[in-house]
Amino acid sequence: MFNSEPNYPVLIITGMHRSGTSLTAAFLQKIGLDLGDNLLKGNYWNPQGYFEDIDFVEFQRTVLQACSQSEETSFPDWGWTKSEKLDRQKLNTNIETAKQLVKSRSHQSKFWGWKDPRTSLMLDFWNQIIPNVCYLFVYRYPWDVTDSILRLNIPFFSQNPESCLKIWKFYNRHILDFYKKHTPKCLLVSLNALLASPDRVLELLKSKLALPLKSPDQQADIKNILMSVYNPQLLNSLHLNHPLINILNLTSGECLNC
Repeated sequence: MFNSEPNYPVLIITGMHRSGTSLTAAFLQKIGLDLGDNLLKGNYWNPQGYFEDIDFVEFQRTVLQACSQSEETSFPDWGWTKSEKLDRQKLNTNIETAKQLVKSRSHQSKFWGWKDPRTSLMLDFWNQIIPNVCYLFVYRYPWDVTDSILRLNIPFFSQNPESCLKIWKFYNRHILDFYKKHTPKCLLVSLNALLASPDRVLELLKSKLALPLKSPDQQADIKNILMSVYNPQLLNSLHLNHPLINILNLTSGECLNC
């Protein structure tokens, strides 16, 4: 195992794409988490940025693409194929590279971490490398994630809209399986809970995971910090009678009930 700074945990923030992980990372950066200096820049869909360390993103993207079955219907950038199989033997050939990547960041800050949705598919991989790691999992309603993905106008999803829910289920299944095995070092939070009670989420991060995050003096201050990085136009939630939810119930009800 790689021994990073023993007195401070490394925090991994992850969850399905379009689930609010960027907002979560931006909030935690404001109160003391070092996410690195080489972060992925924003675009139309995330104007304030993705808060993703480019080195970790490129590493995980490359590894997952190599581990995916390329001949299938797939979206390899997110590590998903129709069979939902990843070649774990190929994954483990990258351990030494991963250790060096962690080492390069651990020397820069005592309390650091990274955010990338792709980490959801590599949790066991990182857990064997970083002994003092802990995890913040963020999840969002499947219909809101589907709506957000479809509005990206990515050709693959426009041609295969049913894959949005399948990938949502694929990611969250990995998260839940890992969470059940490693509950003491994990916190599972809904996006709605974070927006409604950021003070409670902060309290759990400090009490359960022992993270050295700053504590604003007032509950209102915590809410203001979150709102300073929140864009409601990007993270709106569909009303329960929205046509998309009805369609998903008819076509992919098993995903909504998982």
